[in-house]
Order: sequence, then structure tokens, then C-alpha cells
Amino acid sequence: MSVTIQAVARALDILNVLATSPNGLTNREIAQQLHLNVSTTHHLVNTLVAKGYVHRCDGNKYCLGHAVAHLHKAYLGNVNPNAHLYDALNKLAEVTGETAYLCVWQDGHAVIQSIVEGSHAVRVGGLYVGYRDNTHFRSAGKVFLAYLSPQELDAYLKTADFTPLTAKSVPNAEKLKEQLRQVVRQGYAVDYGEFADDVCCVAAPVFSAEGTIVAALTVSAPEQRFLRTQEKLKSAVLHAA
Repeated sequence: MSVTIQAVARALDILNVLATSPNGLTNREIAQQLHLNVSTTHHLVNTLVAKGYVHRCDGNKYCLGHAVAHLHKAYLGNVNPNAHLYDALNKLAEVTGETAYLCVWQDGHAVIQSIVEGSHAVRVGGLYVGYRDNTHFRSAGKVFLAYLSPQELDAYLKTADFTPLTAKSVPNAEKLKEQLRQVVRQGYAVDYGEFADDVCCVAAPVFSAEGTIVAALTVSAPEQRFLRTQEKLKSAVLHAA
């Protein structure tokens, strides 16, 4: 079993919490969210401030610092997608007018590798390049899970957290397996508000010449718009993939 350093893990948890809090958080708010001692949080935050990964924003609140941008730029430089995949992603966003995502499978998670914004005035936010959480609640994640071997799927399910994100989130492993069988039958996966309220997504797998899934292409849209155009969106994603 690998050894982890608690202080490092907590510092990374702080960065992740601040990443989802654009208006910043106080020391006490960070401590409450992470169930940490306020004094411990204070020392960790001060260390991150000293290294440039966190800075004091309005009042007593803290936000992400400039050093995070350097890491993000370096990360993007390491994950440039295959040119053909990127062309397909751009075309998908252009044809549908919706935000399109390219995901890959890394370390047991569906990771967003690239995003192309749609042209519609109303767009879906909250995701970013490098996002990897809640794989089984996302359409791209279901696409990858559907093509895992039984042993690989069982290994994933042993650590999967089914705490719902919305009232529509898949509730348990058995229901998820039903969904994954349907994904294989129809060739695509749909998330009808499982990951975020009032947001729907459709994803399809991209296969190598050997028949191995190498990526997933996705489009997302506000629920009302998705329901009006879902057949067009499904067809576009399948065609792109």
C-alpha cells in the first residue's frame, strides 16, 4: 500500500475547494468544508500563500493564486489531443452550437482533455480541462465504464461514491450496470440531469482501429434546449465519434 502525506493531501484539498469558490473563502469556511481544525487550516493556507498558490482576495477571504495558472498552462501543454480528435471536437461544437468536450480515460477516471465553447447565448459551466470527478454520473464517464472488462468495472465500483449530486443521479451500482448495458446497445450515453440540475449531456465513444475505446466526445446543454433537440444532438455526437 502506497504511503500518503496528510499535510500534502490537505493542502491539495484546500486548492480544490477554492477552485469551486470563485468569490473566495475565509479560513473558517475552508476548515468547515474540509472538516479541519481552524488552526491547522490557517497554517496550511499561509504556506500556500507563501508559495503563490493562494492569495488573499476581498476582506479575510482567500482565492487561488498566480502559481496555479502556471501549473494549468503546463498541464495543457502535456495533454494536446490528437489533431483528428480536435478537428472532430471543433466540428461538433460548430454543428450543434453547444459546448463540446473531449474526454480520455486516465487512472480510472474520465478526464476532460479539451473543451470547445458553443455559440448559443446560454451555455453550461462548471467543468474545466482536467476535471475527473463523478465519472459514473457523467455521460462521458458512462461511455468509458460501459467498455471496461467485468474485472475493471468491479474494481471501479468498489471505490465509487453514489452520494447523489442531484435527484436524478444514478443511485447504486446495479442501476448503473443497467445503464451501461444500454450504452453498449445504443452506442451512446445520456445524462439527463444526473451530474447537474437542469443540464443534460450526450456522449459517444471513439474507438481505435483495434476496437479499443480511446476517447469520448460529448455535448452538453440546458435541459429544455436539450430535450427539444436531443435527436439532433445524439446524431451529431455519434457522427463525430
